Amino acid sequence: MFAIGSLDAGSKYEQQALAFFKRGYANQQAPFKVWTETPTGGTVNFITGAGGFLQSVINGYCGLRLNDDSLYVKPYNIPVKNMILHNIHYQGFKLVFNVSNEEYFTVRVSGFDEDHLVDTRIYNSTSRHDDGLIITDETSGKVYDLNIGEKAIQLNCCGGEHVDNSYTITRNVGL
Repeated sequence: MFAIGSLDAGSKYEQQALAFFKRGYANQQAPFKVWTETPTGGTVNFITGAGGFLQSVINGYCGLRLNDDSLYVKPYNIPVKNMILHNIHYQGFKLVFNVSNEEYFTVRVSGFDEDHLVDTRIYNSTSRHDDGLIITDETSGKVYDLNIGEKAIQLNCCGGEHVDNSYTITRNVGL
């Protein structure tokens, strides 16, 4: 949680965020990579610690936030070459995010989440663009369609002149 807060506080706190991130990762113990309560031991299989680490990746560095009507995305400078989040389920769709440390990220729709489909009209759509997802660049206002099986969309993020880029993913339901 401290890593997420530091990232949200701005670029001058990136090193502090990285230090908090590494502290959470330090609680992983060999040989099975099980989290413990402290880096030197303590309670084993400390699920809360593992959950905090995952939150720092998903909600921190990848910048995903679930709102009432959208999925907000604002990736930050990541401490590795790239991170891939598979099967992020949102509004009946499965999303794949690939965040790079080279000032871009990609997003694509990999399929339907049939077990948690919000609206059955998705299956019966005659127009690919009527029912589905869209992603909006909050800086420029540009809107991109996210369609199942199509090539990933590459967007600017996390560095250089694009420090403040953020995006929202919403349903595009043609009524």
